Amino acid sequence: MITGDQIKHLQSLLQSGADTNFFFSSIRSPEWLPALLQHGFFDSPPKPVRGGGWVQYPPWPQSRYLARVAAQLPEVAVKAALHIPHTENIRVNDDIFGVALAVPPPLATNLLPRITEWVKDEDLRWMAIDVTDLIAHTASADFKSAAGLLRSLISFTPDPEKQEKARIREAGGLVGWGLEPRSRLELHAYQKLLTTAVPALLRERPLETLSLLAGVLDRFIQDKMNEDASPGYDGSVYWRPSISASGQNPDHQPVSYLVSALRDAGKTAVTDRWITVDQLLSVVQKPAWHIFRRIELHWARVFHAQVDPALLRRMLLTSDYFFSGNFDLEYGQLLREAFSILTPDEQTQIFQWTEQGPQADDLAWMTKNASGEEVSGEVAAGRIAYWKVNRLFWIKDALPPGWRAHYDQWVAQSCEPEHPGFHVWSGGVEVGVRSPLRPEDFRAMPLPQQLDFLRTWKPKARNWNGPMQEGLAGTLQAEVKAQPVHFFEKADQFIDVDSTYLGGLLRGFVEGLKDHAVSTWPPFWTLARWIPNQPDPETELPDEFTGQSRPGRRWLSCRIGLARFVDALLKGELVKLPLAERASVWEV
Repeated sequence: MITGDQIKHLQSLLQSGADTNFFFSSIRSPEWLPALLQHGFFDSPPKPVRGGGWVQYPPWPQSRYLARVAAQLPEVAVKAALHIPHTENIRVNDDIFGVALAVPPPLATNLLPRITEWVKDEDLRWMAIDVTDLIAHTASADFKSAAGLLRSLISFTPDPEKQEKARIREAGGLVGWGLEPRSRLELHAYQKLLTTAVPALLRERPLETLSLLAGVLDRFIQDKMNEDASPGYDGSVYWRPSISASGQNPDHQPVSYLVSALRDAGKTAVTDRWITVDQLLSVVQKPAWHIFRRIELHWARVFHAQVDPALLRRMLLTSDYFFSGNFDLEYGQLLREAFSILTPDEQTQIFQWTEQGPQADDLAWMTKNASGEEVSGEVAAGRIAYWKVNRLFWIKDALPPGWRAHYDQWVAQSCEPEHPGFHVWSGGVEVGVRSPLRPEDFRAMPLPQQLDFLRTWKPKARNWNGPMQEGLAGTLQAEVKAQPVHFFEKADQFIDVDSTYLGGLLRGFVEGLKDHAVSTWPPFWTLARWIPNQPDPETELPDEFTGQSRPGRRWLSCRIGLARFVDALLKGELVKLPLAERASVWEV
């Protein structure tokens, strides 16, 4: 046992930081810990040292020692960790995490309230990886606190540009851009948090864990949607094209990982018999957003053999699922899986809905072109036929002869869908809006030929599935994503290209540049300075889908895309920005 005299002698020896560092780095015995705590050695952690644009976090030998011996004397170690005053020193807090991970879970839970307070600080996002391990470590001992810590980390903050976007929207200038709540974590940390912490919580209380994930997703959409959005509409067919795993789902958005975590946790909970299918479906009953209806349809398909047939029939015979384009993929997949359980009369209802055709809102824009003018009867008939083909495509092999003949006739008037159920493909190409070039044909062109095509090709008024600028922009975006450095270092050659294509170029950079090295920056800065200088008066912008026009600015979306690219660049989320290039950012 360490005596008071020994401590006094120690204090007389520790006359410098070097002495203190040597002592605490050398001792391995926990025997010193109670006396050190009693005599104030854990009272004053060093503060961060801040200068002009920089900050240093001095190591604290005492906390390093504490983390090192915590497993040998856990109760005293936790007491000492709680005794340390709150600090912004990252190194000290990291050592306290080490204590929490080293001691048994029931003791570690005593540190959870303090750690939960830390993670509310935006500057402490670096701790997410350690917190992930801590949640998994303490889930069995204190589910409520561990779950609260997870919720605080995976929740989103409102879009900081909300007020500015509202102002632009009121002026009629914001077309196609919604609010974007922000994650407080880097993408890799967010992903690890979900893949490591959620399974640990799920094993303890599956329904509460699923409800937590659903609640965070519900809050995200509430913050994302504008006040004037249609009830239930969340645009999820664009930011999460498929509930199932798909290469079309964006891999750079935290909310997409959140949807996957909820989907997979639900499947695990039922497969491992922790909850019933009815309990699982109840998790997504309350929120009204379309993403929850799509998750419900997905789970119903995955577990269709365990779902009450009456419930499956109600889902398949819900007219909104059938007619609305917001459920095409998940409804179609369920229809293919469970069509056989419908009675003959119920199957006839599906056929009758198909023959009835699209509802008034959809029909209105199918009969007009991008300028709002009426299209020919042949073009309109082709678009309506394509809509019908999309509805029956999933069950075409189960159609009775008479209905199969109808289906084949509609196919002859239009075509079968290339990517059934998807509203976006290859990073933003919408079904019905095709590219005039196949990806392999565009890729085979040298850059001068690609640029010439982008500058000269013009869409024509064609059938429902004809090529459009958005389709070509998606082809460009996919190619840029595959070869980001090639295009980035020749970006100045895109000057005078339509803003639609420049938007695809910038999105391709965002999706493809991470973990790449760029050696030539000036071409990009030349393009980046050129974009904001383009005249952009308010004008009438035609919507290629509805055929309607509204006031707006042609370059606004491209400029916002550029601003977001530069913002991600400065945050270190993309390619590393050399110090020598930072001055160019301010010129943009």
